[in-house]
Amino acid sequence: DNTDYYLSYQRLYGLKQEYFERLNRIDSAYFCLKKRQEVNEKVNIQINQKEVNQKEIAFVIEREQEKLRYEQERAVYLRSSLILVGCLLALLIFLLVHNERNRRFITRQKDLISVQNRELNESLHRQSLLLSEVHHRIKNNLQLVMSLLTLQGRKNKDPDVQTQFEDLSSKVVSIALIHEQLYQSGEFERVDLESYLDELLAHFANLQNEDRPFSYELHTEKLLLNLDTVLPLGVICTELISNSLKYAQVPERQLHLRLDMKQEEQGYALRYSDNGPGYPNGKLAMKENRLGSMLIFSMVRQLQAQSKTYNEDGAVFELVFEEKQVSSV
Repeated sequence: DNTDYYLSYQRLYGLKQEYFERLNRIDSAYFCLKKRQEVNEKVNIQINQKEVNQKEIAFVIEREQEKLRYEQERAVYLRSSLILVGCLLALLIFLLVHNERNRRFITRQKDLISVQNRELNESLHRQSLLLSEVHHRIKNNLQLVMSLLTLQGRKNKDPDVQTQFEDLSSKVVSIALIHEQLYQSGEFERVDLESYLDELLAHFANLQNEDRPFSYELHTEKLLLNLDTVLPLGVICTELISNSLKYAQVPERQLHLRLDMKQEEQGYALRYSDNGPGYPNGKLAMKENRLGSMLIFSMVRQLQAQSKTYNEDGAVFELVFEEKQVSSV
């Protein structure tokens, strides 16, 4: 180490200086003092240089340590980033696989549903054809019954018996028209009431003799009711029309029938009226020997309806009812 070397020289020149001062050799003592100062300066330079070098070394070490810490932190960050990216990739792969499985499952379910829908549509189509054929055959069978009743009535010369056969034929007509409506419309669960009632009135108008014609009005909203409601309603209307044709025609004026049907908040309201002499005793009475009135009140009970009869410029029949609930089974 140069510093130790110079310090040794410094002590040596110091000893020489003291020695020459004792001998009173001033020149030699001064020379040693100069040399000692020179060596002292070199020692100071060496010490300063050493401190500078140490500081430089410390700075370099600190800088390297800082770089090392930065690299370590960067390595930790990169490692954490890689772990995070790996987790995200794993999650993405899981989601892709899961979505692919779901897509395949949904595709299979859609294919299965499509097949089931196709089979269901085919089954519904077959059932519709079958129902159409059933209604068509029922209508034809009822027409056959009507023809037999008409022929049987014509064979019998008794007017009362003929009238009974005509009444029976009219009742069959009211049912046959319903099945004809269902067959023609393709709607096998609900009947267009306006069209049905219009055909029912037209049927009676066509059967009426030319010397006893009648007119009619039909006022109804566009209503679709199920078969269980229309059947008893048709029987009621048939009996009311038949009663008017039997008992309401008077010589001085033409018979006029009016039928009103509308929907209300609590169900439906039917009002039937004619311009005849009205009911005996002011209301329609159920008589055991009168099949027509018994049928009317029986159908009213079947509909669980409320009926009212009175006279107002003729006979009036009012009915308030709700559509019957049909089981979906």
